[in-house]
Amino acid sequence: MITLVLDEERLRASEESLESEFLTIAGLLEKWRKEGVAVKKRSSIWVANVNGEQALFNILFENGRLDRDIAGQLLREIDALPDWDLLEGELRTSFEFVCEEVARQRATGCAVLPQFDGVMDVDGHRVYLVGSSAQAIAFYRDAANLGNFSEAQFLSNAIKAFPELYLHPKLEPQLSRFSRAFGPDLRSVLTSALSSLNDHLPSLLAEGRSSHELARAFQALSGFEISPESPNTHRNRAAMAERDVLFDKIKVRCEWHLKLEPHRDRIHFFFGQHKVSQRPILVGIFCEHLST
Repeated sequence: MITLVLDEERLRASEESLESEFLTIAGLLEKWRKEGVAVKKRSSIWVANVNGEQALFNILFENGRLDRDIAGQLLREIDALPDWDLLEGELRTSFEFVCEEVARQRATGCAVLPQFDGVMDVDGHRVYLVGSSAQAIAFYRDAANLGNFSEAQFLSNAIKAFPELYLHPKLEPQLSRFSRAFGPDLRSVLTSALSSLNDHLPSLLAEGRSSHELARAFQALSGFEISPESPNTHRNRAAMAERDVLFDKIKVRCEWHLKLEPHRDRIHFFFGQHKVSQRPILVGIFCEHLST
């Protein structure tokens, strides 16, 4: 499970940036809730010092201090969060709680105002301060390593980590078809490969490049090789049929593939016009190698 904890110590903002910072964090809290992220708060967050003088609840309730819609949205989003500090006499801050969770290999980060966005090293552990959508995606991708995710957890998390990809819902058994067992090494290279497909391929496709130019540009950006099947494989009807994947009863030919290694381990995918998903890239097959 991925968890974000609203950090009461990083709700500080200057008077000039207060409204824009609060508007952003309110929108992010709503977005994360809809994405199924477990977001929590400290029960005493309402008395958190925001600008050196006033507590959060004073600023949210003070008439005319903030735009009413912004104050109301942030109030509703924070009020909906469960408390993490349920034990009587809990003295830790939210940041300390997150650091302890990360040290226990639990995928946990801090939700903060945009100005605090970043990553900190705490006793050799990466602690994410998440105050933007881009940083949230970076956290989701690293969460698989931070939390030592299983196959099911890795794929469940993929919908958030790779928003441009639509992974076939029955890929989990195919993780065993790679040449190595699922573990930190495979999880890391899969994250890197899927991130590259997500981050680079859509923009390259929009440029209308030829297949050769597309493959060359992608490798230059990512370090991974991608290609369609060779003419010899195209002449083998049985082999080409292995690339056919049913997405919601729609047959899609995933002949383009990314090579995790030059001679083995492939991610087969499809791009182009399709009725399966609004996400531009369909990932249909994990394998060591298909027939040629």
